[in-house]
Amino acid sequence: MTAISVVFDHKLGDARLEKRANRILHQMIKSGSGVPNRLNTHHRERMGMSRFLNNNRLSMDALVNSITQSWYTEEYADRDLYVIQDTTDYNAIGHKGRLSESDEDLGPLWKDDTNQEFGFFLHPGLVLDGDSGFPLGYTHLHIWNRCVDQPNRHERNYKRQPIEQKSSYRWLESIDYSTQVLKGHRGKVVHVMDREGDIYELFAKPMPPNHHLVIRTSKQRVIYDESDSKHLLWQYLEEQATKGLVIEVAIPRQKKRKARKAKMALSYGRVEIARPKDRTKAQGPDRIPLYFVQLKELEHSVPDGEAPVHWTIWTDMVIENEHQALKIVDIYQNRWNIEELFSLLKTKGLECESAQVESGIAMKRLVIMAMQAALHLLQLLKDRDHVYQEKATLLIDTQDLTFVELLIPIYEGQTQKQKNPHPPESLARLAWLIGRMGGYSGYKSQSPPGPKTMRWGWRRFQEQLSAWRIVNQIKLD
Repeated sequence: MTAISVVFDHKLGDARLEKRANRILHQMIKSGSGVPNRLNTHHRERMGMSRFLNNNRLSMDALVNSITQSWYTEEYADRDLYVIQDTTDYNAIGHKGRLSESDEDLGPLWKDDTNQEFGFFLHPGLVLDGDSGFPLGYTHLHIWNRCVDQPNRHERNYKRQPIEQKSSYRWLESIDYSTQVLKGHRGKVVHVMDREGDIYELFAKPMPPNHHLVIRTSKQRVIYDESDSKHLLWQYLEEQATKGLVIEVAIPRQKKRKARKAKMALSYGRVEIARPKDRTKAQGPDRIPLYFVQLKELEHSVPDGEAPVHWTIWTDMVIENEHQALKIVDIYQNRWNIEELFSLLKTKGLECESAQVESGIAMKRLVIMAMQAALHLLQLLKDRDHVYQEKATLLIDTQDLTFVELLIPIYEGQTQKQKNPHPPESLARLAWLIGRMGGYSGYKSQSPPGPKTMRWGWRRFQEQLSAWRIVNQIKLD
């Protein structure tokens, strides 16, 4: 068992549950799968996993706390940290015959009655090192589902509901959990969110002085500029874009967008957002001061058939020059890490939505544990180029480094360009090998290995590592 699979020791209140939890996590990481039937070849192991996931004594809070409390050490106390929030769903429609729609741990995924998909939602707080961007752990893993008979937004008078009664409260709640996990942290903590985090109550929320916000805008708002003139946000931003500096920004690839160097107009400034009319004074002050950064792609930079990139980002951190503005953009771009994490949890990695389990609560427990396995796969994927200079022992035992060095010459080519360029015992050296075992050519001129390539390489590596361990054990015996 590797060092990374002792996350649950002394955390679940039952030594047998802890032993089983560590074993399941070890199997997930080793196999690169979150599907129980692929983790276990023996019937007894599969039944043991099923009993574990359906055990009423297994607290969801204890599982989550085991993971969120497993990574932080004094080593990180003075570093800047980015906590990336976002939401994904688990769609159980493919298991409609196995999982009951009346299961209290499952609910509709859509807010209307026209779509019959059901399942639950997951909202993590993924922590990155502020200097390197390397993923470290989680501050929270919030998992929940809608009720089947939940009244619609109109029936609940949703806009008038207190924020604590809305599903959007998860964005504020995650900050509370982050504050608890990072209590005593001396460095800066920046909470990074996409458009759904553009919530007035969140901006009004008291936070420790070293905690800050970077949130993409989504709502039209009444604002006041520095001369106290009143504006509507979208119109004001349009005017500011015409005054912006032109810079070049690397745009990452998405489903409907190619990766490219985009010419963009940069503008920034300080404004005060007004309290919305449907909020009371008890929900926040009349005005909240914020800084904005706007990046708007120039027309001639947009490829045919694509929409121009347009980002506007709120922050409470002071922006007085171009350097500070671009730093906020850089912080926000770290948000893509959580998209990669979700893909590793699902189709490009552990394939958790293919897992066949007996109940909604079992599926939730499985997904929580799979999030820890997905984190380790993300760490492997991110340090392919030795940017973060992490050690291979983050993912494998020290004694397995010998096997890594035995394998590398087999996958190296004749030329220098096809040699493993990374230092011994580094995570990047292991990642290069995993990529080659998954089908990567090894040439830097080609695209680096992606999640699927790394997943297949990781599985092959673990299979061969297991065989090597058996052979060595036979020799010892």
